[in-house]
Amino acid sequence: MDITCDILIVGAGLAGLNSAINLDKNLKVIILSNDKLHKCNSYLAQGGITTVKGEKDKKPFIEDTLRAGQFENDLETVTLVAEEAQSAIQGLIDLGVPFNRGEKGELKYTKEAAHSTSRILYSHDSSGKAIWETLSEEVLKRENIEIMEEVSLVDLIVKDNKVYGGVALKNNEKLKIYSKATILASGGIGGIFKHSTNWENIQGIGISLALKYDIKLKDLKYIQLHPTAFHSKCERRKFLISESLRGEGAKLIDDDGNRFVDELKPRDYVSNAILKHKLEKDIPCVLLDARDMGEEYLKNRFPKIYDYCLEQGIDMAKEPIPVSPCQHYFMGGIA
Repeated sequence: MDITCDILIVGAGLAGLNSAINLDKNLKVIILSNDKLHKCNSYLAQGGITTVKGEKDKKPFIEDTLRAGQFENDLETVTLVAEEAQSAIQGLIDLGVPFNRGEKGELKYTKEAAHSTSRILYSHDSSGKAIWETLSEEVLKRENIEIMEEVSLVDLIVKDNKVYGGVALKNNEKLKIYSKATILASGGIGGIFKHSTNWENIQGIGISLALKYDIKLKDLKYIQLHPTAFHSKCERRKFLISESLRGEGAKLIDDDGNRFVDELKPRDYVSNAILKHKLEKDIPCVLLDARDMGEEYLKNRFPKIYDYCLEQGIDMAKEPIPVSPCQHYFMGGIA
């Protein structure tokens, strides 16, 4: 079967959905999702979304971001993010993203690792889901956008070094989707790991096709471990214990109750410290202690994490959470 459109977008995470929303409504757009629509890593994100709190915060934001990236970041991109952060966030608010607010309606901010100030907007501990659901609702309203679920891209249509769409599979039937432009927003590589916080269907198809067609890639060696995934022996996809829990004051301790790392250092630093401590003490995991926050606060601020821990037999208001580093994020990709 052959299909034609103006723009083919591969991936239904925030990058894909946001791209579709910002395209001209006169363009016919097709979004491919290789599983159910919500099975993207954006949906799983907990902690929040970084912004810039006014003109005076732009320089500190850039400095914090560069420091966290060990100064290997693309300065032009970091500066662009700093310049456009507030307008991008306002766009999400205008669409209806339910960020947490104070009693007077002011936006609330939390802190996360590597940030020198609280500048993370959040929606309880399901921020990715809140943003994704808002964007997906907007996409479903648009008559020019067609969503194709459980359709897997397997190849690009390339002629004379130009892309004219992609070849996909649906129920083992081959589809050729011809397009004037193609956006590969197909996510990371967590699905190829034995243990990851990612959905299993996130398997780096964009990276694979970029390698096949000599599309420029960047920083493939940077595969991030998140320091605090819930430690369990049987689950392939590990449940993330959000960094914002540490941002609100949770402490990393060992079996003896000793702290051994600054919890708000960048993720690679904290993950290395945990792995080193586990090796030295010959223990399977370390503990994240949030008991000082109190039961009521934990239930209201981190309901998803609180309920998950209870299901696993851990009352985080009364006992520490067992955590260990786990593959989480992919810093590299298509340049």
